[in-house]
Amino acid sequence: MLLAVVSCKEQKKKESPDDLLPIELKLVQLGEGQWGYDIYVDHKMYIKQDRIPAVSGLHAFVSKEEAEKTGKLVVEKIKKGQVPALSKAEIQQLNITIK
Repeated sequence: MLLAVVSCKEQKKKESPDDLLPIELKLVQLGEGQWGYDIYVDHKMYIKQDRIPAVSGLHAFVSKEEAEKTGKLVVEKIKKGQVPALSKAEIQQLNITIK
């Protein structure tokens, strides 16, 4: 009996934009002067963020613009394969208003 084992190592190809799943940021108005965002990956909800992350208490974003720039940072992390969590320092760097 002859047993042959063949190992094929496939070269890892560089991902092109067409290989990536679609990521969509949707801004959500929660109430008067209160905003949040949802992030969808491959048309499925991945993150529902109705509070400012990484800060104590339950604080919504005070403007659409602040929710948007925070959501965009999270989307960039997802695209880079990073953990999409934000630190308090990142929130401060974005100049997010905490009320």
